Amino acid sequence: MAGAISSQKGKAGKAKRHRYPFKEPDAKCNGRKTSDRGYCKQKAGHNTWHPGVGRCSRHGGCSPKYTAEVFRLRAEQEVKRYTFKVKTDPHSALLEELERTVGVIQFLETKVNLLEHEGKGANMVGPVGGGQGGFPEYKPNVYWVMLQSERKHLEDIAGSCIKAGIEERRVQLAERQGEAIAAVLKGVLEELKIPDKDSEKVPGLVRKHLSLIQGGKAEAA
Repeated sequence: MAGAISSQKGKAGKAKRHRYPFKEPDAKCNGRKTSDRGYCKQKAGHNTWHPGVGRCSRHGGCSPKYTAEVFRLRAEQEVKRYTFKVKTDPHSALLEELERTVGVIQFLETKVNLLEHEGKGANMVGPVGGGQGGFPEYKPNVYWVMLQSERKHLEDIAGSCIKAGIEERRVQLAERQGEAIAAVLKGVLEELKIPDKDSEKVPGLVRKHLSLIQGGKAEAA
């Protein structure tokens, strides 16, 4: 009977103990203590190979599995430290991201094709690990993984561009720019007293040369 009462008290004591939620590490380690004292008080990365970043040595900061997390945290710190706001609008931002993604994909495809040419395999690299009696494993090549991720991102961003009417907006902007240039050139010709019959050719000539600049097929004036 006494044992049962003691057991119930133990369960009640555990039930009252507060469980602190996960938080990202900042200047302090984000390890959670088993007591009710909250989070670890040590400086981030204390007594590890990555001082100032992530968990301390007592909370897994020296674990090989924690290496990837350290690189992620360092990357986030660099982003916060060195990036700044750039004025833009939703349409321009979508278009720029679309073009950036296509450029990244072309680069990654070149790297993957080079792997195939060298006979290393496009989607596999290894062995990885296997130290201290463990079995080595084969993992996808980093370029292959990045390529698949960027292709998926391209699909998503292209869909967003279509929904936002980006291409239609580009055509409208090009038409307005062409009309503005034609109006300027026509005004110049009029001031130079060029005959009206020649100035009437201006819109067609503008469309022709704009098409040549953009790499399209020139239209007849």
